[in-house]
Amino acid sequence: MTEALELHVSSSRGRYDLTAAAAGDGVLEVEVLCGNGNGELVAQLSGTVPAADLAVLGRLFSAAAVAAKADSPFSSLEELRARPA
Repeated sequence: MTEALELHVSSSRGRYDLTAAAAGDGVLEVEVLCGNGNGELVAQLSGTVPAADLAVLGRLFSAAAVAAKADSPFSSLEELRARPA
């Protein structure tokens, strides 16, 4: 990615890096890397998203974090896909 926005956050759990760059037509190429306290990569998300949807995705991740703290049961992707629409 060129001409990218780079954000970094550190916590007791590790380091989190977000990079976003314009991919054209209002679309962003986004990459999130998560490293543990030893500097090892433990998670990675990447893909494209319309720039206008970035705030909505932020709210979605925040809601997931609240649900995880509340010990809400998480279903597997296979279980979610099998549910009727």
